[in-house]
Amino acid sequence: MTGLFDAVSNLGMSNPQESPHSEITDLYAFWLKGRNSKGYFPFQDFDIVNFPRHLVTKISLIKVHAKEMRFEFRIVGNDVIERSGSNFTGCFIDEMQGAEQAQRRLEFAVKNNLPFAAEVGMSWARHDFKHYGVGSVPLHDEDGNVVYILSVLRIYSGEKSEPANPFLNISSSNLPIESIEAFDQAFDFWTSLKGATTFPLKSAIDITRIPKLIPNLVLFEIVTNPLDFRYKLIGEQVREKLSPGTLGKTLRELPNKGPGSNIWTIYETVYETGIPRYGHLNYTGHDTDITDVLNLSLPFSSTGFDITHILSIIQMKVA
Repeated sequence: MTGLFDAVSNLGMSNPQESPHSEITDLYAFWLKGRNSKGYFPFQDFDIVNFPRHLVTKISLIKVHAKEMRFEFRIVGNDVIERSGSNFTGCFIDEMQGAEQAQRRLEFAVKNNLPFAAEVGMSWARHDFKHYGVGSVPLHDEDGNVVYILSVLRIYSGEKSEPANPFLNISSSNLPIESIEAFDQAFDFWTSLKGATTFPLKSAIDITRIPKLIPNLVLFEIVTNPLDFRYKLIGEQVREKLSPGTLGKTLRELPNKGPGSNIWTIYETVYETGIPRYGHLNYTGHDTDITDVLNLSLPFSSTGFDITHILSIIQMKVA
């Protein structure tokens, strides 16, 4: 491995174990511990509940499109968005100006099945005066192919010694740094139901345990062939802000909510990754006083292994 890292020094890559950033060495230690006997870290074993909580706002989860050798950001942590000044969820790296070197590093990592660290300038983001340290590790399918790249970004300006905050009040894979009580309560509820199964059972949902969240709940049923998301339950506060007749319809049946839309990308990511997802939704309803919509989406299953439902908690901000 050392020889490989030496051979690609022109890409600015190094061993993540030698990174000056504790976030990157912590990611690498997590990855080493999670590998199986073949040296692979199966993506299906990646459980956000067991992921170091002080890293969750700094992650990016990148889907590998191996045939085209393209890399798509599926989850971007809130700290990364705030410090870079850009939200590139859903973007492909080869479409981002100034990210050519990042593309080449990821190509090398996938082809050689290697983790890496790098220390570079942020030429691809709005805050391009900043620098970042990145640590990336491969996640595999059952055959050992790299299907996702899990990265942690340590963004800073000035000296690398800028202190990290290991005490963030974070409970989900991409919750905002500020504590949002409803989201924390919902995630704790999801965690308590999960147990040893891959996903919590839909049949175990007992909304009497979360009475304060009922008005803000939306339950989606997963439809396949083609993929779609059907509104099965809508809490009163959310229903008041949606168009009449939304209950029972799918996202494809509603204007501006199908594939490629902001809401679709969030739910598709939860379905494909099985990871709870925090995100901002674009509001297109009739209430002009709403300035922002925050959404926490939690995967549920009828079997414990396949995602069949998504439970969302919606928080609407009013001007």
